[in-house]
Amino acid sequence: MQELRDLGEQIATNPKARRMPVRRLAMVAGVSPAWLAALERGEIADPSIAKVARVLNALDLDLRVREWHGGVPDLDELSEENERLRQQLRDPAARAARFR
Repeated sequence: MQELRDLGEQIATNPKARRMPVRRLAMVAGVSPAWLAALERGEIADPSIAKVARVLNALDLDLRVREWHGGVPDLDELSEENERLRQQLRDPAARAARFR
């Protein structure tokens, strides 16, 4: 499971984000540049899910919520998730429908 504190790093290192100035990304996402920069540095302990979703949407990323049974996933669970994600990448309609 991706830790919330790693979210800012994931955003900052995203290829689309790296090509876009922080001010531009903040404007597209509807957040302040200072808030976005603080998120990227991991300085926001409890970010607003709405703001995070807008930033991710601006980067063509999504935030997934799924049931967690605790512990570390086993190899079968990881393999199933990997195959599910591969199928989504192969299906243009599924990619297009993500943000409808």
